[in-house]
Amino acid sequence: MAQKRGSGIARVLVWLVCLGCLVCCKNDGSAQVPLTRVKTVTAEIVDFAPSISLTGIVAAQVSTDLSFRVGGKVVERLVNVGDHVAQGQVLARLDPEEQQAELASAEAGVGSGDAMLRQTTAAFERQKALLTRGNTTRRDYDQAEAALRSAQAQLDQAHADLRLAQDQLSYTVLRADADGIITAQVAVVGQVVAQAQLIYTLARDGPRDAVFNVHEHRLDFRTFQPVSTNLKSVLF
Repeated sequence: MAQKRGSGIARVLVWLVCLGCLVCCKNDGSAQVPLTRVKTVTAEIVDFAPSISLTGIVAAQVSTDLSFRVGGKVVERLVNVGDHVAQGQVLARLDPEEQQAELASAEAGVGSGDAMLRQTTAAFERQKALLTRGNTTRRDYDQAEAALRSAQAQLDQAHADLRLAQDQLSYTVLRADADGIITAQVAVVGQVVAQAQLIYTLARDGPRDAVFNVHEHRLDFRTFQPVSTNLKSVLF
C-alpha cells in the first residue's frame, strides 16, 4: 500500500513539473519584441557653413573729425552730440582777439605799401620825363625804376599778409564740412585747444555700414556667405 502511494505522489510531481515547463514555454512564445524603425540616408561631402549671431553697431560710411586750424580759447559751442547739422553751419568759435590784431597789422601794411608805391611811381615818372629831355642821368632813372619795382613787391607781400591774416581770422570759426550728425564732442567753453585738436566727430549723411567683429575661423572666403541683419535700435 505504501509503495503505491509513493509512486502516485511521484507521478503528480512529474505532471506539475511538465505543466510548469509548458506554461513557461507558452509565456516565452507569446512575448513580442517591438519593431525598430530604421531610416537610411546616403552620406555625401557638402560645403557646410553654420549660421552665427553677432552683435555690432550701425555706423556712417564716412565719419569726419572736425578741429580748428589755429589754436586758441573756445568761447562758444553751438551744437551738441546728436544734433543734425548742415554743411557750412557754425559749430564753435575761438577767441579771435589775436587774429584780429594780426589782421589790423596786415591792413596797415597794405596801406603803407600802397602809399610807398604811389610815391615811387611819381618819382619814376619824373625821372622818365627828365631822361626824355636829357635833364637827368641814366643812373638816376635806373634807381627810380628799381625803387618802383621794390615798392610794388612790398605791396604784393602786404596783400599776401592780409589774405593770410583774413584766413587766420576765419579759422577761429569751426564749420561743418558736410551734412550729418554730431556723434562726439571733446572741447568745452573756456578750454584752450591746440591747432588740429579734435573738437567734434561728424557722421556724414548717406549710406550706413553694419560693423561687427568676426573671428577668422568663422570666415570661408571660398564660398559666398550672405549676411542678414536684425536691427533692434539705430542711434543715427
